[in-house]
Amino acid sequence: MHLFKFLAIPFALISVVSAAGSTITTTTAPPGPTQTKYGQCGGIEYYGPTECAPGLYCSLANAYYSECL
Repeated sequence: MHLFKFLAIPFALISVVSAAGSTITTTTAPPGPTQTKYGQCGGIEYYGPTECAPGLYCSLANAYYSECL
């Protein structure tokens, strides 16, 4: 049984130099897979997508199941 799931997620480092000469740096992750409406998005021993499609949110049903609504 796996107790932990480790994901290798690539990140993009973006630097922008403003007109005032200061540098602003942000780190963003590329968009990953999203779950559709009524699809599972979380729970114990769940290893699929945990982000819901735009306009949806992940709703907790119980410790073993969360779904996108």
